[in-house]
Amino acid sequence: MTENKATSDTKKYVIKPVSARESKNALKESKKLQVKTAIINKLNEAISTASKSVDELSLKPLQRIFSITPNQKTLIQVRYGSKVFYDGIIDEMIVKGSAKTPNNLKNDNYQAKEAILNQILETMKNENEFSTLYETFLSKKTSSTKSSSKKSSNKSSTKSSK
Repeated sequence: MTENKATSDTKKYVIKPVSARESKNALKESKKLQVKTAIINKLNEAISTASKSVDELSLKPLQRIFSITPNQKTLIQVRYGSKVFYDGIIDEMIVKGSAKTPNNLKNDNYQAKEAILNQILETMKNENEFSTLYETFLSKKTSSTKSSSKKSSNKSSTKSSK
């Protein structure tokens, strides 16, 4: 027996307009996912670079993750664009120094770099830890935006008062 299409039960869906709040939340989650994906891609690229035994000093400045502090410790900075997303410091020197901060290492410690990068990668993949880091990143980003807008308004008020 064939079914009469005119009388068949087809499910009707209720379609509601998206509220401004839902739209804003969706945009925030999309941006968070975009940042997470970019950071994970950067870390995977850095792991690949370390496995190929490429020294950190041969990379472009914004691609570098490891650097040496003046007191001979290793500074770790993972950037999203030009902004630092994640940073930390370890007491060991695992990358060779520059002309400004020389040390006795002939080459970078590639195994240590890979281990550290994998550790950071696991942190980024953990949703709770990433969310905490992301909130910190956003608060730093908004505070720096506020301070730069304050500086520019101070400059303009100084110029207008002259």
